[in-house]
Amino acid sequence: YEEHGTKQSQHHHRGCYLRSIPLYAPLNTERDGTNNGSHDDHRVQADQAAFEEIPERHGFSQAVVVGIADNKTGKHKEEIELLPVKICAELPALIYPESEEKLLSQLKEIKKTGIVRGSTGNIGGIALLKKAGFHICGNHGLNITNSIALEQYKNFGIDDVTLSFELTEKAIKNMTAPIKSGAYIYGHLPLMLMRACPQKNENGCEKCNGKTELTDRKGITFPVICHNKIYSVLHNSVPLYIGDKNLPHFSFVTLYFTKETKKECESIFNSYLQNKTIEGKKTNGLFYRELL
Repeated sequence: YEEHGTKQSQHHHRGCYLRSIPLYAPLNTERDGTNNGSHDDHRVQADQAAFEEIPERHGFSQAVVVGIADNKTGKHKEEIELLPVKICAELPALIYPESEEKLLSQLKEIKKTGIVRGSTGNIGGIALLKKAGFHICGNHGLNITNSIALEQYKNFGIDDVTLSFELTEKAIKNMTAPIKSGAYIYGHLPLMLMRACPQKNENGCEKCNGKTELTDRKGITFPVICHNKIYSVLHNSVPLYIGDKNLPHFSFVTLYFTKETKKECESIFNSYLQNKTIEGKKTNGLFYRELL
Protein backbone atom coordinates (compact mmCIF):
# COMPACT_ATOMS: atom_id res chain seq x y z
CA TYR A 1 0.00 0.00 0.00
CA GLU A 2 2.71 2.48 0.92
CA GLU A 3 5.99 2.04 -0.87
CA HIS A 4 7.97 4.77 0.82
CA GLY A 5 11.42 5.42 -0.53
CA THR A 6 10.61 4.33 -4.09
CA LYS A 7 10.47 7.17 -6.60
CA GLN A 8 7.52 7.02 -8.97
CA SER A 9 7.37 9.33 -12.03
CA GLN A 10 8.77 12.80 -12.57
CA HIS A 11 6.99 14.15 -9.49
CA HIS A 12 9.11 11.94 -7.20
CA HIS A 13 6.17 10.10 -5.68
CA ARG A 14 7.21 7.54 -3.09
CA GLY A 15 4.37 5.16 -3.74
CA CYS A 16 1.06 4.92 -5.55
CA TYR A 17 -2.31 3.64 -4.53
CA LEU A 18 -6.00 4.41 -4.95
CA ARG A 19 -8.67 6.01 -2.82
CA SER A 20 -12.35 5.28 -3.31
CA ILE A 21 -15.05 5.49 -5.93
CA PRO A 22 -18.58 4.15 -5.85
CA LEU A 23 -20.19 2.42 -8.79
CA TYR A 24 -17.75 1.16 -11.41
CA ALA A 25 -15.77 4.33 -11.78
CA PRO A 26 -12.05 4.73 -12.41
CA LEU A 27 -9.65 7.63 -12.29
CA ASN A 28 -8.98 7.52 -8.59
CA THR A 29 -5.25 7.69 -7.92
CA GLU A 30 -3.16 8.54 -4.90
CA ARG A 31 0.54 9.22 -4.78
CA ASP A 32 2.92 9.60 -1.89
CA GLY A 33 5.47 12.35 -1.59
CA THR A 34 4.16 15.02 -3.93
CA ASN A 35 6.37 18.07 -4.28
CA ASN A 36 3.30 20.26 -3.89
CA GLY A 37 3.22 21.40 -0.27
CA SER A 38 4.13 19.18 2.63
CA HIS A 39 1.52 16.46 2.17
CA ASP A 40 2.67 12.86 2.10
CA ASP A 41 0.47 12.03 -0.90
CA HIS A 42 -2.37 13.29 -3.04
CA ARG A 43 -5.42 11.40 -4.16
CA VAL A 44 -7.93 11.67 -6.94
CA GLN A 45 -11.44 10.41 -6.41
CA ALA A 46 -13.91 10.05 -9.28
CA ASP A 47 -17.60 9.46 -8.91
CA GLN A 48 -18.34 8.34 -12.46
CA ALA A 49 -16.77 7.39 -15.83
CA ALA A 50 -15.84 3.94 -17.09
CA PHE A 51 -12.71 1.82 -17.16
CA GLU A 52 -11.75 2.82 -20.70
CA GLU A 53 -11.73 6.54 -19.79
CA ILE A 54 -8.52 6.34 -17.78
CA PRO A 55 -6.09 8.90 -19.24
CA GLU A 56 -3.22 6.93 -20.76
CA ARG A 57 -0.66 9.74 -21.00
CA HIS A 58 -1.43 11.81 -17.96
CA GLY A 59 0.22 12.80 -14.71
CA PHE A 60 -1.98 10.25 -12.96
CA SER A 61 -0.65 6.77 -12.63
CA GLN A 62 -3.01 4.57 -14.62
CA ALA A 63 -5.65 3.41 -12.20
CA VAL A 64 -9.16 2.13 -11.77
CA VAL A 65 -11.51 1.94 -8.84
CA VAL A 66 -14.18 -0.75 -8.72
CA GLY A 67 -17.18 0.23 -6.64
CA ILE A 68 -18.56 -2.40 -4.31
CA ALA A 69 -21.99 -2.13 -5.96
CA ASP A 70 -20.56 -2.96 -9.38
CA ASN A 71 -21.14 -6.43 -10.79
CA LYS A 72 -18.35 -6.22 -13.37
CA THR A 73 -15.42 -6.67 -11.02
CA GLY A 74 -14.33 -9.96 -12.52
CA LYS A 75 -14.48 -8.57 -16.04
CA HIS A 76 -11.50 -6.33 -15.39
CA LYS A 77 -9.52 -8.65 -13.14
CA GLU A 78 -6.57 -8.92 -15.54
CA GLU A 79 -6.45 -5.17 -16.16
CA ILE A 80 -6.56 -4.49 -12.42
CA GLU A 81 -3.66 -6.85 -11.77
CA LEU A 82 -1.52 -5.00 -14.34
CA LEU A 83 -2.08 -1.54 -12.88
CA PRO A 84 0.96 0.07 -11.16
CA VAL A 85 -1.15 1.19 -8.18
CA LYS A 86 -3.14 -0.33 -5.39
CA ILE A 87 -6.92 0.01 -5.35
CA CYS A 88 -9.44 0.89 -2.67
CA ALA A 89 -13.08 -0.13 -3.17
CA GLU A 90 -15.76 2.07 -1.65
CA LEU A 91 -18.93 0.87 0.02
CA PRO A 92 -22.21 2.69 -0.73
CA ALA A 93 -22.93 5.75 1.38
CA LEU A 94 -26.23 4.19 2.43
CA ILE A 95 -26.21 0.59 3.67
CA TYR A 96 -29.51 -1.07 4.50
CA PRO A 97 -29.73 -4.19 6.72
CA GLU A 98 -31.20 -6.27 3.90
CA SER A 99 -28.22 -5.49 1.66
CA GLU A 100 -25.42 -6.38 4.07
CA GLU A 101 -25.06 -10.03 3.08
CA LYS A 102 -24.91 -9.11 -0.60
CA LEU A 103 -22.30 -6.43 0.06
CA LEU A 104 -20.20 -8.86 2.09
CA SER A 105 -20.36 -11.36 -0.77
CA GLN A 106 -19.31 -8.66 -3.25
CA LEU A 107 -16.41 -7.63 -1.02
CA LYS A 108 -15.15 -11.20 -0.97
CA GLU A 109 -15.36 -11.39 -4.77
CA ILE A 110 -13.54 -8.07 -5.13
CA LYS A 111 -10.81 -9.28 -2.79
CA LYS A 112 -10.11 -12.16 -5.20
CA THR A 113 -8.92 -9.55 -7.74
CA GLY A 114 -6.18 -8.46 -5.34
CA ILE A 115 -7.98 -5.44 -3.87
CA VAL A 116 -7.47 -5.44 -0.09
CA ARG A 117 -8.41 -1.88 0.92
CA GLY A 118 -11.95 -0.65 1.43
CA SER A 119 -13.41 2.77 2.10
CA THR A 120 -16.57 3.65 3.99
CA GLY A 121 -18.32 6.67 5.46
CA ASN A 122 -20.74 4.48 7.36
CA ILE A 123 -20.02 3.03 10.81
CA GLY A 124 -21.83 -0.16 9.82
CA GLY A 125 -19.52 -0.44 6.83
CA ILE A 126 -16.51 -0.75 9.13
CA ALA A 127 -17.82 -4.07 10.46
CA LEU A 128 -18.44 -5.35 6.92
CA LEU A 129 -14.93 -4.47 5.77
CA LYS A 130 -13.43 -6.10 8.86
CA LYS A 131 -15.44 -9.27 8.29
CA ALA A 132 -14.22 -9.41 4.69
CA GLY A 133 -10.61 -8.91 5.81
CA PHE A 134 -10.04 -5.49 4.24
CA HIS A 135 -7.80 -2.67 5.43
CA ILE A 136 -10.13 0.24 6.18
CA CYS A 137 -10.10 3.86 4.97
CA GLY A 138 -12.68 6.18 6.50
CA ASN A 139 -14.12 8.79 4.17
CA HIS A 140 -15.85 12.14 4.70
CA GLY A 141 -19.15 10.44 5.57
CA LEU A 142 -17.86 9.69 9.07
CA ASN A 143 -17.87 13.47 9.63
CA ILE A 144 -14.81 13.47 11.86
CA THR A 145 -14.36 16.88 13.49
CA ASN A 146 -12.11 16.38 16.53
CA SER A 147 -9.19 14.45 18.01
CA ILE A 148 -11.42 12.29 20.21
CA ALA A 149 -13.22 10.95 17.15
CA LEU A 150 -9.89 10.26 15.44
CA GLU A 151 -8.72 8.25 18.44
CA GLN A 152 -11.96 6.27 18.53
CA TYR A 153 -11.81 5.40 14.84
CA LYS A 154 -8.23 4.30 15.34
CA ASN A 155 -9.55 1.92 18.00
CA PHE A 156 -12.12 0.69 15.48
CA GLY A 157 -9.21 -0.39 13.28
CA ILE A 158 -9.31 2.32 10.60
CA ASP A 159 -5.99 2.98 8.83
CA ASP A 160 -6.65 6.51 7.56
CA VAL A 161 -9.51 9.01 7.43
CA THR A 162 -10.74 11.94 5.40
CA LEU A 163 -11.70 14.73 7.79
CA SER A 164 -15.05 16.52 7.66
CA PHE A 165 -15.09 19.26 5.02
CA GLU A 166 -16.92 21.47 7.54
CA LEU A 167 -13.69 21.94 9.50
CA THR A 168 -11.78 25.21 9.37
CA GLU A 169 -8.04 25.52 8.94
CA LYS A 170 -7.76 26.61 12.57
CA ALA A 171 -9.66 23.58 13.85
CA ILE A 172 -7.56 21.19 11.77
CA LYS A 173 -4.32 22.67 13.07
CA ASN A 174 -5.55 22.17 16.64
CA MET A 175 -6.29 18.48 16.13
CA THR A 176 -4.03 15.64 17.22
CA ALA A 177 -4.00 12.90 14.60
CA PRO A 178 -3.16 9.39 15.89
CA ILE A 179 -3.77 8.00 12.39
CA LYS A 180 -3.25 9.33 8.88
CA SER A 181 -5.76 12.06 8.07
CA GLY A 182 -6.51 14.05 4.95
CA ALA A 183 -8.97 16.45 3.36
CA TYR A 184 -10.72 17.30 0.12
CA ILE A 185 -9.05 20.14 -1.74
CA TYR A 186 -11.25 19.98 -4.86
CA GLY A 187 -14.73 18.83 -5.69
CA HIS A 188 -18.46 19.47 -6.02
CA LEU A 189 -19.02 18.38 -2.44
CA PRO A 190 -22.03 16.23 -1.51
CA LEU A 191 -24.83 18.17 0.16
CA MET A 192 -27.55 15.56 0.61
CA LEU A 193 -28.22 11.83 0.23
CA MET A 194 -31.67 11.04 -1.16
CA ARG A 195 -33.30 7.61 -1.21
CA ALA A 196 -36.16 8.98 -3.31
CA CYS A 197 -34.71 10.33 -6.57
CA PRO A 198 -36.08 13.82 -7.29
CA GLN A 199 -36.10 13.14 -11.04
CA LYS A 200 -37.66 9.67 -11.04
CA ASN A 201 -41.32 10.69 -10.88
CA GLU A 202 -40.92 13.24 -13.66
CA ASN A 203 -38.64 11.41 -16.09
CA GLY A 204 -38.39 7.80 -14.90
CA CYS A 205 -35.22 5.69 -14.85
CA GLU A 206 -35.19 4.09 -18.29
CA LYS A 207 -33.68 7.01 -20.21
CA CYS A 208 -31.65 8.43 -17.34
CA ASN A 209 -27.85 8.12 -17.47
CA GLY A 210 -27.57 8.60 -13.73
CA LYS A 211 -26.54 12.25 -13.92
CA THR A 212 -29.19 14.96 -13.69
CA GLU A 213 -29.59 18.42 -12.17
CA LEU A 214 -31.89 20.33 -9.85
CA THR A 215 -32.46 24.06 -10.36
CA ASP A 216 -33.35 26.33 -7.46
CA ARG A 217 -35.49 29.48 -7.48
CA LYS A 218 -32.45 31.59 -8.38
CA GLY A 219 -31.70 29.51 -11.46
CA ILE A 220 -28.64 27.82 -9.94
CA THR A 221 -28.19 24.19 -10.95
CA PHE A 222 -27.02 21.45 -8.60
CA PRO A 223 -25.69 18.12 -9.94
CA VAL A 224 -27.58 14.99 -8.88
CA ILE A 225 -25.82 11.64 -9.30
CA CYS A 226 -27.62 8.32 -9.01
CA HIS A 227 -25.84 5.41 -7.32
CA ASN A 228 -27.03 2.12 -8.74
CA LYS A 229 -30.69 3.17 -8.35
CA ILE A 230 -30.34 2.77 -4.59
CA TYR A 231 -29.85 6.42 -3.66
CA SER A 232 -28.91 9.75 -5.23
CA VAL A 233 -26.47 12.43 -4.09
CA LEU A 234 -27.10 16.15 -4.46
CA HIS A 235 -23.80 18.01 -4.99
CA ASN A 236 -22.86 21.65 -4.57
CA SER A 237 -23.22 23.81 -7.67
CA VAL A 238 -19.76 25.36 -7.20
CA PRO A 239 -16.67 23.24 -6.59
CA LEU A 240 -14.39 23.57 -3.61
CA TYR A 241 -10.81 24.38 -4.61
CA ILE A 242 -7.99 25.15 -2.18
CA GLY A 243 -5.23 23.38 -4.10
CA ASP A 244 -3.42 26.67 -4.62
CA LYS A 245 -3.41 27.58 -0.93
CA ASN A 246 -0.75 27.10 1.75
CA LEU A 247 -2.41 24.17 3.49
CA PRO A 248 -1.71 22.58 6.89
CA HIS A 249 0.23 19.35 6.83
CA PHE A 250 -2.09 16.49 5.84
CA SER A 251 -1.16 12.85 5.41
CA PHE A 252 -2.96 13.12 2.06
CA VAL A 253 -5.25 15.45 0.12
CA THR A 254 -8.05 14.38 -2.22
CA LEU A 255 -9.37 15.75 -5.50
CA TYR A 256 -12.98 14.59 -5.84
CA PHE A 257 -14.35 14.34 -9.38
CA THR A 258 -18.06 13.94 -10.11
CA LYS A 259 -19.41 15.74 -13.19
CA GLU A 260 -16.08 16.67 -14.82
CA THR A 261 -14.95 15.48 -18.25
CA LYS A 262 -11.66 13.67 -18.64
CA LYS A 263 -10.01 16.86 -19.95
CA GLU A 264 -11.32 18.86 -17.03
CA CYS A 265 -9.97 16.26 -14.61
CA GLU A 266 -6.53 16.50 -16.19
CA SER A 267 -6.58 20.31 -16.18
CA ILE A 268 -7.62 20.54 -12.53
CA PHE A 269 -5.09 17.95 -11.44
CA ASN A 270 -2.28 19.72 -13.32
CA SER A 271 -3.32 23.05 -11.75
CA TYR A 272 -2.99 21.47 -8.34
CA LEU A 273 0.44 20.03 -9.13
CA GLN A 274 1.60 23.49 -10.26
CA ASN A 275 0.02 25.22 -7.26
CA LYS A 276 -2.20 27.30 -9.57
CA THR A 277 -5.85 28.31 -9.40
CA ILE A 278 -8.49 26.77 -11.67
CA GLU A 279 -10.77 28.40 -14.21
CA GLY A 280 -14.39 29.23 -13.47
CA LYS A 281 -16.32 29.66 -10.24
CA LYS A 282 -14.98 28.06 -7.09
CA THR A 283 -15.26 28.31 -3.32
CA ASN A 284 -12.92 27.95 -0.36
CA GLY A 285 -15.74 26.23 1.49
CA LEU A 286 -15.53 26.61 5.24
CA PHE A 287 -11.77 26.28 5.32
CA TYR A 288 -11.18 29.95 6.12
CA ARG A 289 -14.46 30.71 7.89
CA GLU A 290 -16.69 29.09 10.50
CA LEU A 291 -20.35 28.08 10.57
CA LEU A 292 -20.87 29.74 13.95
